[in-house]
Amino acid sequence: MSGEISHRKDVEFLENCSPPLVERNADEYKRLHDMLAAVDPSAERAEKHTRWKSEGSEHYETRLAESRKLLSRLAEGYAKADSALRSYAYALTTAKSYYSNGKVNEQAPMPRS
Repeated sequence: MSGEISHRKDVEFLENCSPPLVERNADEYKRLHDMLAAVDPSAERAEKHTRWKSEGSEHYETRLAESRKLLSRLAEGYAKADSALRSYAYALTTAKSYYSNGKVNEQAPMPRS
């Protein structure tokens, strides 16, 4: 039964949690995602439409393809972080509500039978 009942000390950290601050972090990750995604069309043009041959052209093409993959994966990671933080902010809001309601109910007088 000890695993089923939550003790106040296990959840009182919720009082200091701030869902709006978590959402601000999510906003920053979204901004970074959008910024990286905006670079992709230019990087794609550079990769697919630049035609020149020299000793370094093969190295250039390889590095450019690697850079585009890196940009894409970073953007994807920031999008996932944004989504995870938004879900966490929602869960914190819900948990804080339950915690607050529990404290109110704890302080309410017991009904008489």
